[in-house]
Amino acid sequence: MWCCPSRPAALSAFAVACAVTCAPALASAQPKPRHQGLNIAVVLGQGKLHTACETCRWPTTPGAPLLHPAPPEEERANLISLRAGWTLHDLAIVFAEGTFLRRTVASGDLKPIETAFDAYTLGAMLYASRRSEAFFKLGFGVSHGRRRVLLASDTLRSYLVVTNPAYRIGVGYDLRIGRTWSLTPTVEYVGTTARKSESFEYDRPVNPRTPGVLGKNRVWVFALGLTFP
Repeated sequence: MWCCPSRPAALSAFAVACAVTCAPALASAQPKPRHQGLNIAVVLGQGKLHTACETCRWPTTPGAPLLHPAPPEEERANLISLRAGWTLHDLAIVFAEGTFLRRTVASGDLKPIETAFDAYTLGAMLYASRRSEAFFKLGFGVSHGRRRVLLASDTLRSYLVVTNPAYRIGVGYDLRIGRTWSLTPTVEYVGTTARKSESFEYDRPVNPRTPGVLGKNRVWVFALGLTFP
């Protein structure tokens, strides 16, 4: 003889049915990690380079008196940055990054002055929250700066070289353009400490018995990158 199930049994069966039905929907509704594993970016932009250099000296031609032009307060230059990182947490990525800035400008009667600045840093990117695509980045490393003048023969050079400890600090935002790609605008400041540099004239050291001039660089970076993922 059939009988109605008890009320507790009916409630239990209903709960099981709901769990089986709703579990896939709830699982799909869980937010997916923003980043997983490898994180890479190619960044293009503009930099405002300031070179502080005491008694920088650039000759015009071999045997001519040395000049003492004041370096420009700021130089705008194109740059590229390459970054590779690893996701430690959905809110934190550790990275290694290289930034490369180049500029060539004419300077009066001199041949074009070539400016180069490279910075290599290790650091971390920290996101504000799981729902935010904004991040803060901080890194430390080393930089290498060079200002070079080609002389009349194009084979002789006068240049200043300085290698300094460097740091970078910046902010950015990931604008999703697909499931795995983002456009990432960033604003960064790359600074260096002051350090003695090396000066060369005609590819020979300038008075090697005396210490080099004091030099340092700082760069404001305004860039747009393509980030994966």
